[in-house]
Amino acid sequence: MFKILFVSCALLLCLAVPESHAIYTHEGYFIHDPQGLYLQEFRRNPDLVIDHRTSLGYELYGPEGLGEYLRQRQIPFSALEDIPGQYIKDAELADYPTSAQITQQLKEIVQANSSIMKLIGLGKSHEGKDLWIVKVSDNPAIDEKEPEFKFVANMHGNEIVGRELMVRLLQDLGKGYQQQDPFIRHLVNDTEIYIMPSMNPDGADKHQRGNSLYVDLNRNFPDFTTEDNTNTQVGRQPETQALMRLESEHFFALSANFHGGAVVFNYAWDTTPEQHPLDAFIQEMGLEYAGQVPEMRDSREFPRGITNGYAWYEVDGGMQDWSYYWHGDLQSTIELSDDKWPPYEQVDHYYQAHKTSLLNFIQRVHQGVGITFLQPTVKGEYSFQNLEDGKVIGPFPFDRGEFYKVLPDGKYRLNITTSGRAMEAIEVAINYQRFSKGTYLTVR
Repeated sequence: MFKILFVSCALLLCLAVPESHAIYTHEGYFIHDPQGLYLQEFRRNPDLVIDHRTSLGYELYGPEGLGEYLRQRQIPFSALEDIPGQYIKDAELADYPTSAQITQQLKEIVQANSSIMKLIGLGKSHEGKDLWIVKVSDNPAIDEKEPEFKFVANMHGNEIVGRELMVRLLQDLGKGYQQQDPFIRHLVNDTEIYIMPSMNPDGADKHQRGNSLYVDLNRNFPDFTTEDNTNTQVGRQPETQALMRLESEHFFALSANFHGGAVVFNYAWDTTPEQHPLDAFIQEMGLEYAGQVPEMRDSREFPRGITNGYAWYEVDGGMQDWSYYWHGDLQSTIELSDDKWPPYEQVDHYYQAHKTSLLNFIQRVHQGVGITFLQPTVKGEYSFQNLEDGKVIGPFPFDRGEFYKVLPDGKYRLNITTSGRAMEAIEVAINYQRFSKGTYLTVR
């Protein structure tokens, strides 16, 4: 029955929307499966999304017919509205801004801080809503030779806390800059910060996980471990394409995306059990982030508040892994709250709990080194060899005559190849401190 329903649903969707790479989330349930007895069965089906595994079970999303299949298979499940923190109550909806109101808030914040902020449209959602990102810098209209950093929230429309935290962070960056806060002025003056409060305004307004077509945006990116392993925008959702264009047009070195339904710092890889090349370094940053958030640091579910993504549950087509694999942008996923849509009056509590960690995480982009070529059209590849243990990080491709990489403290030999010719190696040292500035070197 489930197979028939899936085929029928897929055919209808293909007729209506000729797009590929889409995983649909029309229905969602909590599977009572503490032993993980059904996980392999669900993982084998590419139309299903497993999410937020706990000691009691996990969430499962899929196209229409999923509930009927679970009933026929006699798999124990509950509607998400019966699980605390997963159901959005009408009283809670009424207090949250709409996407149109968020747009107005962003315009007002940027106008009040026009010397350090610029509102940029990345494109339109499926329903035509603007996809906004705010650039924060002491020269927001100029592309300076500074490390580029990025926050993205609200990929899943029903995980709302990140959107609200990003709006408050923008307000505080503006206020702190005007009030001469030394740390905030350092971050703004020495970094190009990009903050996107909502990647999925359609889903937010509809209070659903996917976009207006029910597509899960955090399963819609290229994935180097699956057949969808070509870094192309073709056939992807407009929201996904907007982020892919943004990444290709910049040199982001460090990023994070925000979710809800748990409280944990999730680090790469999500899609493979292989260890990430910067595994220990990402864990160090995760422990620093979690250590300032009591609910995360003291988690009973996740030791010290961090987890490897794949060890938690596999995610194929996620933005986190895609950004590093194809662009060298070291990205992590931060789950902010057990409640995906908590009462609005609790949002300020979440922001105060995370504010210090958010600012310190931005600062971490300065733990790195980059190269600017005098010829802006130079292309090639580069790698860093740790002079202490000999391990090589890379190679990474670059174009447009510039790159920047976040790395653990240490001494490195930077090897660069352009036009098939190896340049003379450059030795660099990284010694991170709170007010560190990222290092850019200029070469011919």
